[in-house]
Amino acid sequence: MAQEEVTFELATSESLPDVQGLTDLINRVYRVSEDGLWKDATFQRTCAEEVSDLIRKGEIVLARAGTSRVVLGCVQSRLLDEKPTTGSFGMLVVDPDQRNRGIGKRLIEEAEKLARSRGADTMQLELLHPKDWKQKNKARLAEWYPILGYLKAEELDFEELYPRLAPGLTSPCWFTVFSK
Repeated sequence: MAQEEVTFELATSESLPDVQGLTDLINRVYRVSEDGLWKDATFQRTCAEEVSDLIRKGEIVLARAGTSRVVLGCVQSRLLDEKPTTGSFGMLVVDPDQRNRGIGKRLIEEAEKLARSRGADTMQLELLHPKDWKQKNKARLAEWYPILGYLKAEELDFEELYPRLAPGLTSPCWFTVFSK
């Protein structure tokens, strides 16, 4: 069976009435991609309230299957408050059944385009990963981002940045910032 064309659009409350479905996709993908990082295996990356807020702010880009309009993935794109000419992307997810189709790369390109349209001349992302061991999904991303032009800019201690969340980690982690 042929795969449907993929389209990209800024999410709105009208275009995405099923916020919980998107929230579930994000959490399902993060549960796999951050396997072994959190003590609580049911750790939730986000909630419907946060996703709704990001949609209201115009920060969520969706990847959809052409005619069926099924959501295949998403990314958050925003300008940093402390550096308004720097865009940031995060919450990048692609349905596991849709991987290796270039959807993640296209979502990043759409996030960059959105940030540039809002005044960004630099982009960055943050990657959470263990200090003392390699988590396979995070290691793969750390190798992939430079291929897309993102270079390691700084390595921050997650515990110092997020002292409330850090106790939930299985081991100390870095929050590595990549920029382009």
